[in-house]
Amino acid sequence: MAGYFLTFGFHLPDFSAGNNTAMAAGYSLLATFAFGSSTVLSKKVLVIYSFSIATFYNYGTTALIMLVIVTLNGNLLSLPTVNRYE
Repeated sequence: MAGYFLTFGFHLPDFSAGNNTAMAAGYSLLATFAFGSSTVLSKKVLVIYSFSIATFYNYGTTALIMLVIVTLNGNLLSLPTVNRYE
């Protein structure tokens, strides 16, 4: 909630700015959920495993989830064209 007010203040975001605005809002909500759940799960995992093992599983799981999302969106073949500025 605080992140929303820091970003937009007391104004609603402009959904008429383009075709991809609603999709971007959906992705941001998904990222918020992922960050929150990752924080909670990481605290529970750190009780059992060391920090380095927990970080390995955190990044590994994120990479696998993003691989599925990129594949489902049909953008897997465009990955080699991404440069370090994108």
